[in-house]
Amino acid sequence: MNRKRVAVLVLVATALLLAACGQAATPEPTATLIPVLVVTPTREGRPVITIEALPGGEQAYLGQEFLIQSRAIDTVGVTRIDLYVDDVLRRTDTSPEPEGRTDFALLQPWIPIALGERTISVVAYRADGTASEPVTRVFNVVEGPPPASPTPSMCTARANLALNVRNGPSRDYAILDVLDLGEMVEIQGRDESTSWWKIDRGWISGAYTTIFGDCADVPLASYGPPPPTGAPTLPPAAAPTSTPAPGPQPADLVVTGIDMPTRFDIKAGGRTSVVIRVTIANIGEQPAGAFRTKVYPTGRGGPRGSFDLPVVGSLQPGESITLSATVNYNVAGSFTVEAVVDPNNQVAERNEGNNSAFLNVRVRSVSPAPGKKPTATPQPTATPEPTETPVPTETPTPTEEPEDSELDTES
Repeated sequence: MNRKRVAVLVLVATALLLAACGQAATPEPTATLIPVLVVTPTREGRPVITIEALPGGEQAYLGQEFLIQSRAIDTVGVTRIDLYVDDVLRRTDTSPEPEGRTDFALLQPWIPIALGERTISVVAYRADGTASEPVTRVFNVVEGPPPASPTPSMCTARANLALNVRNGPSRDYAILDVLDLGEMVEIQGRDESTSWWKIDRGWISGAYTTIFGDCADVPLASYGPPPPTGAPTLPPAAAPTSTPAPGPQPADLVVTGIDMPTRFDIKAGGRTSVVIRVTIANIGEQPAGAFRTKVYPTGRGGPRGSFDLPVVGSLQPGESITLSATVNYNVAGSFTVEAVVDPNNQVAERNEGNNSAFLNVRVRSVSPAPGKKPTATPQPTATPEPTETPVPTETPTPTEEPEDSELDTES
């Protein structure tokens, strides 16, 4: 009996020991994996981006704003999201933080100018240039009704991302609140460079908003000095009245090039489609907020009028972007094509006098073949041929021989 009880006790103890070992070993992989995933994310891999929604659905209206809402996730940080339409870059939107955002949700507006099926793609980037796989969606551009309501006269701004509200017009000021993605707010004032907007809760950066309504007469708003940062070079409080902003100079948008054929033909009564590409750069020292670009394909006052290229949400210092559109020419002549960036001066720039570029083009009208005129031209030279034959002059009926010789000329 004692031996059996000992054996049973040994077996029970062994089983308990093995179970205890198994239970102790189970959480160990979890305990070692958590620090790897959360504390020390690696730079291997790439960002992941998704198209969260198309607020307008799978259908866009010609000439009206179409919104693309995307979201990029990355362990390192996404600093930029590019929007492509039919493989052409239409917008570049950057994160307010230089290091990027690990969760970057964004609204990107685009205005279609041509009917038909279109393909949009979004790509997310890290600061080192590592790109996500592109994500695409297909939608149709159709003729649509006019906007349901007229553009409000009140100057308002839409936050195109989760946007910090600060107690002054720069990143040096403290954060008071955060605007939600897509939130609309009334603009009450601006800073000297018109790159920050004053709202009821504080200040927001205009580079990450889309503005609506009449914003031409937004007044200057007052603000106090930024909190001390330890830098001894802060200017006195009165300095901003004479200088747009301490430190970097404002943005400066220029058209660096117009790319299109400079010689082409159109058939009489027809038309020729030409792609015009306009490259814009920010040669200033601060980001440029949203701006438009206007193109006069046959010059100011020309028969083709003008049209607007897609709106650019923001452009960082030193960056450039190329916008394109297809134009139908049906008038011949010599024209001076003009492209004007920020024609309404919505962006306060260091130099407002360098916003235009010009290109001379010649459009020739090509008519159909001129008909019978070329064949009729040599006939007078063929007419004297009967005079080379003296024999018909001896016959009393000379009128018949020109007819015969004329038929020979035509044979």
